[in-house]
Amino acid sequence: MDTGGRAVVTDARLRTAVTVLRSLGRTGVNVSAAEASGLSRVLGFRSRYARARVFLGENAHKNPGPQDLDMILEACGPGGVIIPVHSPFVFMLSQKSQELRGRANFLVPDEDSLRTAHDKRDCFHLASSLGIPVPGTWIPREHGVKPYGQDLDMGPGLEEWLVSLNLTYPVILKYRSGEDLWLSAAKRTVKCSTLKETAEKYREMDALQSDPVIQEYIEGTDWGAALLYDGESRLVASFTYRSIRERPPGRGPTVYAEAVYKPELIEMSHMLLSSLKWKGMAMVDFRQGADGEFRLLEVNPRFWGSLALAVQAGVDFPVLYYKAALGQLPGRDKQDNFQPVCTSVHAPMCTPLYTCGQSRQKSGVRIRFFPQDLLSVVDYARKDGHSVLRAFTDEIRELIEHPSKDGLMDLADPMPGLAYLLGGILSKRD
Repeated sequence: MDTGGRAVVTDARLRTAVTVLRSLGRTGVNVSAAEASGLSRVLGFRSRYARARVFLGENAHKNPGPQDLDMILEACGPGGVIIPVHSPFVFMLSQKSQELRGRANFLVPDEDSLRTAHDKRDCFHLASSLGIPVPGTWIPREHGVKPYGQDLDMGPGLEEWLVSLNLTYPVILKYRSGEDLWLSAAKRTVKCSTLKETAEKYREMDALQSDPVIQEYIEGTDWGAALLYDGESRLVASFTYRSIRERPPGRGPTVYAEAVYKPELIEMSHMLLSSLKWKGMAMVDFRQGADGEFRLLEVNPRFWGSLALAVQAGVDFPVLYYKAALGQLPGRDKQDNFQPVCTSVHAPMCTPLYTCGQSRQKSGVRIRFFPQDLLSVVDYARKDGHSVLRAFTDEIRELIEHPSKDGLMDLADPMPGLAYLLGGILSKRD
């Protein structure tokens, strides 16, 4: 059934954008896909649900400008919805939100909230102040340390300070906002095994972006909590999942994941985002250590790579975002549809969860992204010193015991999946 509505989905090159296009297209929304000109393998342009292609400036995927925004607004039309898939467009819409009022509909946080969540240093400080567990975190300049050794009489040198911390190695170094440097997910963090390596790598990273963070390394399982907020900062929908495999292991995008309901992750995420009066989409990364405790790793102020899993598990974030941006969620005016989600001592700080019947996830659903997941089997086997042949045997058994869908392959819309498959085979990376 055609809704008569219109939407523009940015960053059409990404697999996430394909999920958004499909969700909206299947509900009858007239949806256009927008992407920078000159890019190869733009997955969203190949989707049958993209009724139009919007070719933006050549640098729009990194730094969208006024002309790109004008083109998006024209494609969106009066009363349409802009759905920003990647961070640069989220930031642009946040900066222009007052100017665009009445011209288009979208949900993004205000600038201050967005920058706090996006910057790991500020985000960890906020989380700690709220009692949300984070890995041990150190930032040299906050302790008067001079990473390059200048003015040593005014504070300790980096190596001397690192010795005083009595760190347990390995440790992890993280850029405050690696996406801003356009580094791949695997290059936004560095694992260091010695004090000397930590000091050398820290200086290298600090030269690219000031004040990267040093964190204790937590061995364990990665989890994600996705939350969507309406224009009044009310929690509309939530979803949690565990990452079974990433590529590269422990540092890259998820390539195999399972929907698992973890209310404590929603509570901690909501506690953090509520304090920022959040609007729109956010995905919060956690790691569960051997002690069973979850620790916050980062906040992504946008849709995330394995969005297809949430849709498969019954939480259709693209459709909910579209409706929330238009203020069309059913029963939205009835206060009894909003129920408290937090149960901790911080509950008074939390806004309610909207219980419209569309935000209840199914656990046990799994998705994979082929061929990246297949390649990750080899990566994990080599990392753990196991036989690759044995790893593939175990993988076949896993496929039989836990059937899963591919996150991008769809017989009703095959071209994006085929393009991703071909690109993955040729490049052997995400």
